[in-house]
Amino acid sequence: MIAESAIAVSLSRLPIEIESLSWNAGYGTSIEEDLRHIREADLVVFQNKEALDFPFTNLRAREYEQYTQQHFGEVPMKVINGIRIYKVIHR
Repeated sequence: MIAESAIAVSLSRLPIEIESLSWNAGYGTSIEEDLRHIREADLVVFQNKEALDFPFTNLRAREYEQYTQQHFGEVPMKVINGIRIYKVIHR
């Protein structure tokens, strides 16, 4: 399953912060900066192309999901209709 879009969600701060990683590659944001957002989040959400209402591809979504699986576990905590949610473990 290939991720097509990705967001990082921070629940531990109010208001809840949602960081879309969708356009960062196109805007020249480094992948290291995106991975920092993932590490600082509480959840990382991936959605596959078939579950999207529009044809959109996040250029780095595959790398984001690989990083998330390597650091926080290979199995998402929740899978719903093409959406995978991983809990970020803060050490």
